[in-house]
Amino acid sequence: MARLDLSMETLGEVDRGAAQAIVDAEISKAIEDIDDRGSDEKPREVNIKLVMQQRPDGLVETHVACQAKVPPRRTNPTLAELNRKGGHSNLVFSSHAPDNPNQKTLPVMDREDEDDG
Repeated sequence: MARLDLSMETLGEVDRGAAQAIVDAEISKAIEDIDDRGSDEKPREVNIKLVMQQRPDGLVETHVACQAKVPPRRTNPTLAELNRKGGHSNLVFSSHAPDNPNQKTLPVMDREDEDDG
């Protein structure tokens, strides 16, 4: 069993190598997000946190935490109209026209109807 001095060089060895695994996973998460939608010109961050706390028996518990920070995913805006009915309020929107809550769809014609016209 190897005894290591805690340093940047040995940080990945914490918890039998789990520290390196979680850091690598979060780096991959940030890279994948950049590959998916990096043209948004927003930064991605990977924060590595080392927590050390002395226990009553004199030993020091050491934890490595890591988290990738990527911009939130969000839709483009959809306009909705406030609708009040029977004392209840709700929002009504058009799934086919995000900029016009009053947009209706045209009825779909059957093939038979097209031949008659």
